Amino acid sequence: MPRTWFRRGLVALLAAVAVWGYGIAGSFGINELDETCQQVHGQPYDGDYRHREWSGPPPLYPLHNMCNEHYDLIPGWINPTIAVLAVSGGGMAVFAAVSWTSDVVGRRIRSAGA
Repeated sequence: MPRTWFRRGLVALLAAVAVWGYGIAGSFGINELDETCQQVHGQPYDGDYRHREWSGPPPLYPLHNMCNEHYDLIPGWINPTIAVLAVSGGGMAVFAAVSWTSDVVGRRIRSAGA
C-alpha cells in the first residue's frame, strides 16, 4: 500500500514539474518580449510597467510574464494546477510515509508477540 501512494505522489509531483515547464516554455517566444506580446498575442507591450513592477529575475512560482498591467503570457490555469499537483503529491508522499511506518511498527509488534 505505501508503494502505491508513493508512486501516485511521485507522478503528481512530476506532473507539477511538467506543467511548470510548459508554463515557462510557453511564455517565451522566438522574438523579443515586445514582439511576442504585439505580434503573437495582439497585446500592447508596456515597457514602463515592466520596469516599474518587474525588476530583477522572474520568480519561480507563481509564474508571470506580463505584457502590460492586464495581460499575462502565462495561461491562467498554470499556477493553480501546479499548486494542486504539488500539494496532492506532497500529501500522498506523507501518507505513504505514515502508512509505511505503521506497517513496520505493526510487523514488529506482531513478531514480538509471536
